[in-house]
Amino acid sequence: MPTKIIYFDHNGRTTDAELYYDFQDYEDVILVIPKGKIEDLYEIIPFVRKNKKWEPVSPAKNKFPSTIQSIINQLNDEHL
Repeated sequence: MPTKIIYFDHNGRTTDAELYYDFQDYEDVILVIPKGKIEDLYEIIPFVRKNKKWEPVSPAKNKFPSTIQSIINQLNDEHL
């Protein structure tokens, strides 16, 4: 499964995460896994693409809306 590193903003700090995806078998799913210990963001965040837009499938979308938007911006910048 290919991986890629992205950098995004979380609570005013730049942090990074690994992306896991397999577009041959699951073209509309990405797992975002924050690297290291981030005090309050520790879970795997799945995203699905609906109508050409990435949407989180995680409670993190309500808990960290600006972080999720920062991740979505990075996914779009990577043209995934």
